[in-house]
Amino acid sequence: MGFDFDLQASHYENMLGPSHKHYMKQKTDLLLRCIREKGLNTKTILDVGCGTGELERNLANRLEVVGVDLAVSMLRVAKDRCRDCEFLRASCNKLPFRDSAFTMVLVVNVLHHLKLSDRQTLFSEVSKTLAPGGHVVVFEHNPKNPFTRIVVRGCQIDRGAVLLNTKEVTSLANASKIDKVDIEYLTFFPAVLSFLDSLERRMQRLPLGGEFMFLGRKEV
Repeated sequence: MGFDFDLQASHYENMLGPSHKHYMKQKTDLLLRCIREKGLNTKTILDVGCGTGELERNLANRLEVVGVDLAVSMLRVAKDRCRDCEFLRASCNKLPFRDSAFTMVLVVNVLHHLKLSDRQTLFSEVSKTLAPGGHVVVFEHNPKNPFTRIVVRGCQIDRGAVLLNTKEVTSLANASKIDKVDIEYLTFFPAVLSFLDSLERRMQRLPLGGEFMFLGRKEV
């Protein structure tokens, strides 16, 4: 049985530990750099599986993001944390938006929690809500990193999770008419060695980071 996000919302970030905010900031920084350097369209952004809204808080005053999650308790925390953001309850298997509603969709550490049969459904929904030429950004744990595998095995939140590699994410995207644009890696060092973060930028092509970022573009 997987982790009950609704039941554990009030304890969620305590269970992740103090390093969670550091790793979310790493993701935010990489996302913003990618947007800036590649000139991505950020007019309308959807965050699928937004959880407690940590990403939305990091992006506040810079980008407007609509967050969706199925867990009511998680959304309650998100709304308290980021009162100016829009949050909706929705399943990733049935996103309640018109076709081509967003220019960018974010899927942050969601896929490994889904049943294998639901992963393609998520990408199909993402593709449907994504405008032609729009981009999807996926962050996932990197199974090639041995430390990541150890951490995931010992993490209650990741109980029952099945990790995906970059080829699997690319295959899911391609099947939904989303082409791979780029893949970068992050989280090479634990949070206690955050003073080494300046080295991460030089290492982001090495496929050994604790996580990876997949950037895809929907066919026009």
